[in-house]
Parts: sequence; C-alpha cells; structure tokens
Amino acid sequence: MMYTTYAKVTEELGQNSTLLLSDLNQAAVEAIISEQALVIDDMIQRVETVPFEGGSVPNVIQNITLTFVKYKIWTRKAPRDIPDWLQKEYDNAFKLIKMIQDGKISLGTLTDYSDDEDDLEEGGLTENLRWASNEKYFTEDL
Repeated sequence: MMYTTYAKVTEELGQNSTLLLSDLNQAAVEAIISEQALVIDDMIQRVETVPFEGGSVPNVIQNITLTFVKYKIWTRKAPRDIPDWLQKEYDNAFKLIKMIQDGKISLGTLTDYSDDEDDLEEGGLTENLRWASNEKYFTEDL
C-alpha cells in the first residue's frame, strides 16, 4: 500500500528533485514509498486498522509518509547536508506518528475527511484528530 505518490514526492522536492533522484527511477522511489508506509503501519497498528485502503488514507498519514520519504531520499544522497527545514519537518512528523502510536491522537473515522480549508471545521482536520492531555495550561478563572 502506498500512502503518497511519485508525483507528490518530486513536486515536494522541487528544484532538488533532479539531483536527489538522479540515480533513482520511478519504481525505486515507489519502493521507498512502500517501505515508509510499512514503517508507519508498524508504528500505529496497535491503535489503528492498517493498512489504510483506497481513498480512506487520512491526509495526516499521507503527509507523514511524504515527509518520511523525502527525508529517506535526502539522507541517502546527502546524509550530512540535510536542510534545517527538512530536519524539523521530519522531527515533527515523527513526533506526530509517535503521538498516534501512543494513543494521544486518534485519527478517528475519516471516511468524510476533507483537506479543503473551508471544511476544516466540518469533516476536516480539527474534527478528525482528537488530542488528549492531562496537563492544564489555564486556571479555572479563565
């Protein structure tokens, strides 16, 4: 199961795609995509039903996969030259998948999921992710 596409990977890598993918064909990139999808499945299989099928792959999982793939491609070509933006993106994606794995975030039912900004309040990201925390940041007076 692939949670992102070759086209999305090349688009996200932008001007760097020519250099980073110079020794990889589409099949090799798709193998990396499948590998990273399996990593994600292994991490969250305790709390989510995986693999996600068809159009039911949550956008958050697609984005995490895309980030993992970009990082994997970059590190295999230039492991000592990872840009700060990519390292931060990877670290955040990893933290997010760990939160899902630990049950701190639930992907919920995403059959009606939408990434359209107008739908964020209804059926989008804010409705389909549930955050759990025992920490209180405000007093009852607020």
